[in-house]
Amino acid sequence: MSNLHVNDDLPQEITKPLEKISAHLKNRNIHVHLTTKNITLNDQNFKIEPLTLSFTSQKSLHLINHQKKQPLLKAINIKKNTTRETTIVDLTAGFGKDSLILSTLNRPLISIEKNTITAAVLKTLVEQYKQINPQCQWEVICACSTKWLNQQQANLTHLYLDPFFAKKTTALPKKDMQWLHYLNTYEQPSNENELFITAHGKSKDRVVVKRDKKAAFIADKKPNQGSIMQKTSRFDCYKV
Repeated sequence: MSNLHVNDDLPQEITKPLEKISAHLKNRNIHVHLTTKNITLNDQNFKIEPLTLSFTSQKSLHLINHQKKQPLLKAINIKKNTTRETTIVDLTAGFGKDSLILSTLNRPLISIEKNTITAAVLKTLVEQYKQINPQCQWEVICACSTKWLNQQQANLTHLYLDPFFAKKTTALPKKDMQWLHYLNTYEQPSNENELFITAHGKSKDRVVVKRDKKAAFIADKKPNQGSIMQKTSRFDCYKV
C-alpha cells in the first residue's frame, strides 16, 4: 500500500514533491492524503493526531486578505511602493505559516526547511497556492539554513527566523507545532545563535527574529530597530 494517496487528478507539479520522498514517508510510517486544496498527514504509529494543512482554505485566505494588520509585515518593513530590489528569506519555514504572510508582499520569497518531509509538504502547499495565485514568486528549498546562507552570493535583503526549538513552555503546542517536533525527532537542533550571526552577515538590509516575549535577545544582541510586541511573543528587528 502506498503512503501517498492522491484524491484528484492533480498536475504533476503538485504531486511530485511528495512522490519524490515516498521512501521517507514509508520509513516514518506516515500516510499522506493529497487533494487539490489540502494535505492531510496521518501517523500510522498513532503517536500523534492527524493534521490537515491548506493555503487555499477560508482561514488561510482570511489571513492573506487581512495581511496589512500582520505584525510580521510591520517588522519586515518593506514599503509597498519601493522600487528597490528585494529578496525575502524565511530561514526556519516549517509548514510555512509565516512564509504565507510574507508572500503577500509580492516579492521574491525563499523558504528554507531542513526536514525532508516538512519541506516536501511545504513545496506541495506552495504549488497548490500557485494554482490560484500564479504570479506568486515563492520558492521552497530543503537545506540547512546556515550552510545554505554560507553558499549564497546573491543579494538577500530581508531575512527572517523563528527558532522554535528554543521555545520553552509547559502548555501543549498547537497541532502543527506538535507535528514539526515529531518530524524532527531524529534531527539535530539548529544552533540559533550561529544562524542569526550568519544571517546578519549575509543580509543587505534587515534581519527579523521572532522570540518568546520574555526570552533574552538572540546571541545577546539588542535589536537596533526595536521590537514589535505581541501577546506572548515579539519580533526583534535588526537593521544591517
